[in-house]
Amino acid sequence: MSEAGSAHGGVTLGIVDNDAMVLRFLNRLFAPETVPIRVLWTVDNGAAALDLCGNAADRPQVVLTDLAMPHMDGMQLAKALHVRHPDLRIVAMAGFRITQTPEELHAAGIGAAVGKDVDPLRLVHVIGAAAGDDAVAHWDPNSGAWRTARSPLTGTETAVLRMYAEGKTTNAIAHQLGISVSTVKVHLRGSYAKLGVSSRPEAVAKCVREGLI
Repeated sequence: MSEAGSAHGGVTLGIVDNDAMVLRFLNRLFAPETVPIRVLWTVDNGAAALDLCGNAADRPQVVLTDLAMPHMDGMQLAKALHVRHPDLRIVAMAGFRITQTPEELHAAGIGAAVGKDVDPLRLVHVIGAAAGDDAVAHWDPNSGAWRTARSPLTGTETAVLRMYAEGKTTNAIAHQLGISVSTVKVHLRGSYAKLGVSSRPEAVAKCVREGLI
């Protein structure tokens, strides 16, 4: 299991998919603080999701589950969750064509189903609608938040550049992140090629301008 997500508010979400790449992508997509989805956890099997939802502290508002998984598929998981936690909302994903009818999905407790090629903004809106959160269901992507979701930078690169923008020294950044000064510089230089710049001031300026920090 991966405990994930940031401290920001919004709709709480649990993600279930046996494809590690999908989990990493979705976790990164929802990670920025201004995206109105907060990932509580990601797991690669239905049994783990059932266990987590059994604990009120770990139970999200919405579970996003793959339909095609071994051992316990998304339909089986949804039915079990629906019986145990009828207030929990479920959104299903499919890598291929969704073969279940709307009636079958509804009977399993699934409120919406999307393909894995769904537009990220639509996915946010679908999750918000499932949770009954109008603000998330109509979230406006015309902000730095969505650019941040698609940032080319790693989390550490972003943190380093944010701290430089705040006026912190390299030594202070190293201390705060618990890494060496040379490692801070490695992360800084690593951001240059991704941003298309050649200096720290350029990197900070571009990140501020494009809403990446």
